[in-house]
Amino acid sequence: MGRIPARSCGDRRTGIGREPSRAALARVRRGGLGAGARRPCLPRSRVIAICFLLVTALACAGCQEERIVAYHHPFEGLPNVTGGLATGPVRVNAMDPRIVPEDRLFIEHEDGSRTLIMRSGRHLMVHIYNALADDDADIFAEQILSSLTRAEYVERGLDPRQALADLRARQRDMLALFNLMPEGENSAGAMWTRLGRAGPDNLPVVRLSISGPQTRDLGWNFMDMVMEKGNWRLRWFGRE
Repeated sequence: MGRIPARSCGDRRTGIGREPSRAALARVRRGGLGAGARRPCLPRSRVIAICFLLVTALACAGCQEERIVAYHHPFEGLPNVTGGLATGPVRVNAMDPRIVPEDRLFIEHEDGSRTLIMRSGRHLMVHIYNALADDDADIFAEQILSSLTRAEYVERGLDPRQALADLRARQRDMLALFNLMPEGENSAGAMWTRLGRAGPDNLPVVRLSISGPQTRDLGWNFMDMVMEKGNWRLRWFGRE
């Protein structure tokens, strides 16, 4: 009876392959398959599937979603504010805690009160404008104004709610600044500078500013912010 013809990967029907030579057995005992030896192979379909999964995993390992979106200037339609609808590629990182939908910048409670969410400079800018538009001195003093600035008003014998009236007197300067950095710290030309820590609680203070020829006539070109309990609050505005 003749031998069963050998296959490169063994006979799949019987599991029997070509008899190894003595030299091949000796190489295996020494721990190697030899230069001309062939390893057991996988079916072609399985190899293709594994390669596809590996390529897909490598391609998406550090990727960010990029898509074309349309956005409005956050202060569009206000006096002294220019700019409108714009489109362009925007990188969206779902892990960025600053990305909050515009309709979720506050938490509304059953009693009708609101807790503001200000994870970024832009969020703070939106709430500052809303407080001015609503003439809400209470929410401005309690949630938007930093504890450092509130303390300064008290030290001067003033009600911290007076800060909203003081800001209204400089509203034109504020809107001119906001107009040049409508996306807050993500605006072209905007700079984010750490100023250190301040106050008895050692709170971090940063400066969001903008520079360039377009700022020559601005009354204010920066907004200082303080991080308190996970939200940015207003220290005040100024000119460098």
